[in-house]
Amino acid sequence: MFVRRARAAVHLGAGALLVAAWAAAPLAVQAAPSDGGGSTADGSSPAQPCEGAETASASASTIELGSTITVTGTCFPPYQSGSISIFIPGDSASRMGGSVDQVGSDQTFSVSFTPTVAGQYQADVTAGSAQATTSFTVTAA
Repeated sequence: MFVRRARAAVHLGAGALLVAAWAAAPLAVQAAPSDGGGSTADGSSPAQPCEGAETASASASTIELGSTITVTGTCFPPYQSGSISIFIPGDSASRMGGSVDQVGSDQTFSVSFTPTVAGQYQADVTAGSAQATTSFTVTAA
């Protein structure tokens, strides 16, 4: 009888261990992702948090007429629709615009333009309620 109790205790110990492992497994599966890099569920790199306000930039400070320029908005609220317009201040005929359906999770978006008039351009970048401005020059070819 004494041997039998020892065996029951061993079986009870193994059963308790099995129940504890079964109960803890969902917690391990649902653990928060680490911040050690890697990629997100959609395969993209995780977005780096923006430090500071939204900014606008042009791919070049000066281009020749007929060349393409890309204007980029950075640190804008993700998942908002966005727009970029370029123009020569005071010349409404020079205005060109472009839009994106949604700012990416990396908080950036870009639109490319080929200006048709030489001059000093301003670019206004907007997404949600955030706005930023940059400028560039288009010279005659």
